[in-house]
Amino acid sequence: MDYFYDQAAHRFINARGHPLAWSTVRNNYRRILDVARTDVARLAQQLRAGEITLAEWQRAMAHQVKLVHVASAVARGGQLQMSQGDWGFVGGRIKDQYAYLRNFANQIASGEQAVNGVISLRADMYVDAGRSTQEALRRRMMGETGYVDERRHLGVAEHCGDCVEYADRGWQPIDSLPEIGDSQCMVRCQCFFQYRLPDGQEGE
Repeated sequence: MDYFYDQAAHRFINARGHPLAWSTVRNNYRRILDVARTDVARLAQQLRAGEITLAEWQRAMAHQVKLVHVASAVARGGQLQMSQGDWGFVGGRIKDQYAYLRNFANQIASGEQAVNGVISLRADMYVDAGRSTQEALRRRMMGETGYVDERRHLGVAEHCGDCVEYADRGWQPIDSLPEIGDSQCMVRCQCFFQYRLPDGQEGE
């Protein structure tokens, strides 16, 4: 889907010039994550079956990590609206995930992590981590385009105590609440932020 973010109007606009709901953009990104989730599950199964080596698995996983974090540019209105600072921010996130992935692979190599179903569960979390980056990019954009307040919205999930407590705080200055993924449920978190302009107008 072609679209961009109109900073003056504080809205996403589609290729025909019509307003596009943030929920639609967010759901499109979820579909990208679903594809990556299928690929990551297949890689875990191949590793367990001995069809690929640990090194091959790690390289393929690294590719998936990069894919989901680069795709988080949807929060900015697509890659053409990403600044160098945005790409640097995303690059830092990817670098952190690569480090976690190396540790994961080392645990498998040493036998600390058995080659069993837990690998699939852990690998899937690398896909979920993309949502944290997408929400963080959106937060950066909203702050730069004039929004001053944020509140945490509980998504459809069984929420951890942290998320409920953060949501109960209501409206807070932007960037003051813990980011999505920084809670007991970690990258499994399904929450998202809503934002408010100085005049009280709420964004999506």
